Amino acid sequence: KLAKLNDSFKQLRDKIRQHYSAPLDVLVMRFSTPNSVLLSTENSTTDYVVEQLGLTNPIQVSARAWGIKQDRINRLQNLEQSYVLYVQPFPQESKLNSSPLWQAMPFVKKQRVNSVRAVWAYGGAMSLQYMAEAITDSLIELAPKQ
Repeated sequence: KLAKLNDSFKQLRDKIRQHYSAPLDVLVMRFSTPNSVLLSTENSTTDYVVEQLGLTNPIQVSARAWGIKQDRINRLQNLEQSYVLYVQPFPQESKLNSSPLWQAMPFVKKQRVNSVRAVWAYGGAMSLQYMAEAITDSLIELAPKQ
């Protein structure tokens, strides 16, 4: 199964490269509130999947229990060239979208933000597969039209 998982990562990496020419900085995160985000740490399954997809996490966070660190949303304000993907569910999404702070973020202005369908970040190999597929699908939705 692990060999199949590695093959799947390669296929998804290739799929992303069909839509984007340059290597990508991609932050995959969750929201706690409209003002608080949960960032993946370097020991998280999310960070592992991002790396396997050939992407770079623009906000490096040292290892922590559970693989997440809560931070203020203003931590994202310098992500000028990055893509930001947030994992669903987020019940306060409409409140976030109407927030002036959110609208001022450079990646929002550049339309480099998208949601990712709900995936379980604490499972085994199949969770890694589902997460990789969901991240890839979300990135492709944002891809420049050729």
